[in-house]
Amino acid sequence: MDRARGAGLSRDLVERAIKRARSLRQDIYIIWEGPQIQVDPLRWLGAQTSHPTFYWTGRSGRAAFAGCGSAVTLSSSHANAMATACAEADTILSERLECAELSFGFRPRFFGGFAFDPGQDHDPLWRKFGGALLVLPEALLVCDEAGTHLVFAMSVRGDDHPESVLHRGESLEANHRTGALPDLRVQGASAGVLESQLSLPDWSAGVRSALALIESGTVNKIVLSRRFRLEGASLQTWPVMRRLQERVSSCFQFAFDLGDGCAFLGATPERLFYRAHDDVETECVAGTAVRGADEASDHALAAQLLASVKDKLEHYYVVEEMLRSLGDLCDRLDVGASPHVLKLATLQHLITNARGHLKPGTSSGAILASLHPTPAVGGSPRDAALTAIRALEHESRGWYAGPVGWYARDEAEFAVAIRSALLTGDQVHVFAGSGIVRGSTPDEEWQETENKALAFVNALR
Repeated sequence: MDRARGAGLSRDLVERAIKRARSLRQDIYIIWEGPQIQVDPLRWLGAQTSHPTFYWTGRSGRAAFAGCGSAVTLSSSHANAMATACAEADTILSERLECAELSFGFRPRFFGGFAFDPGQDHDPLWRKFGGALLVLPEALLVCDEAGTHLVFAMSVRGDDHPESVLHRGESLEANHRTGALPDLRVQGASAGVLESQLSLPDWSAGVRSALALIESGTVNKIVLSRRFRLEGASLQTWPVMRRLQERVSSCFQFAFDLGDGCAFLGATPERLFYRAHDDVETECVAGTAVRGADEASDHALAAQLLASVKDKLEHYYVVEEMLRSLGDLCDRLDVGASPHVLKLATLQHLITNARGHLKPGTSSGAILASLHPTPAVGGSPRDAALTAIRALEHESRGWYAGPVGWYARDEAEFAVAIRSALLTGDQVHVFAGSGIVRGSTPDEEWQETENKALAFVNALR
């Protein structure tokens, strides 16, 4: 192990934290850097015994985060869960941290996500996740161009003794040293059979109801989703993430494992937003086609997608709604003139990029509330589409199509949790959706959700 690092856990840091905790009459959270290590983050996660554990990497793959344990857990299940959790995170990040100097300029952050519809009654499958869950990890492995670093976090009370805090910190570091690392080969996925939890007649009835609402002028677009079960498959979180890492490119990859075989994970092509101080980036993704068997057919399918009236209409509603939402938060907003094609392993989508300069005082929580749910996973107008989804869908989405990512002070990045699966003990649940607009047909939308679900499952085989 290379001991090169920034400032570690020192007595001075501990004493400052105790003094602040005593003054504020609240816990203070100390952040310090452990030794640099050379370890694969997914195998490191597989060796951890405390929960929650999580993994996150952006679309570029230049930085990855692997976390274990919780110094702070912010959770809620009421209708305002997102706003509550974000406000609590902002308070902790701005007022209740005592940080050592980190050698690689890292800023402490929470990791987690939110339900698609926090106000909806929650399916027992999603009980552990609730409407919101943000975690400041006890141990965080940061892998980027500067190397691989461990960052630790721990609570300190006003009546703590410095020696006891130092001892707890040493124990925390010792608990996360690398020992024997597990093998991450996937077993069981190849035998799994994907079964829809919704019949074609029920799906068709839902699509026809959505089309009736569109014809009446109540909504322009409604996104309907399906849940599948992968029968005969027994999967574990970190082997699944290894397979996704190897087989799925140009996607955000995430996993949140809450223990007892309960995990939500995926590889999503859709960024909700990236915020760096006063600048924000987002993208509109809607309209789908399969990839071609060769370069010529792939090009032809992309051209058809760009020319498709139905797909362009679906995409237009997403762009229109997203820009209206961001426009209220920005004093400048630049948008791509026309959509281009985002190519993934088995699917391709229409995508439009947008960048804005935020108005002073805009919080990341406000950006989340403004953008989620996007018309790409909800519909347009938002409130009418959500009302329709609650009436037409047979099962709670839980965290499927909700925001997942990280939340720092004046920095944040969230993706939309599509192309995802929920592991619950010996069961695997896979989710997929499609946008219903004028011109949609039940059979075509059924096939689109089949293609999306199969694309995800086939990545595990």
